Amino acid sequence: MSLYRWEHEDPQHPATEGLPPEAVAALDALMDAVVFDPMDYARSPTEPTGKNVRHLALPGGRGQVSILIYEPDLLVLVLRVTWLG
Repeated sequence: MSLYRWEHEDPQHPATEGLPPEAVAALDALMDAVVFDPMDYARSPTEPTGKNVRHLALPGGRGQVSILIYEPDLLVLVLRVTWLG
């Protein structure tokens, strides 16, 4: 099993800019779990397999993140974070 990586070091990144601290903490918690198996993490039985773009609920049920899985580099990119805080 290969561990994927994700980068969230730029607070001005368009996907995360302006998020409240609790949203950033929820994103960090989710991504710490997702990197182990981003293709299948929290996949519902009706969700198609093999999709490189996924939409996942953030912990606490107050938001959603859209990610792009780039398998050649074992990289997960955050495309958009929606926070309902």
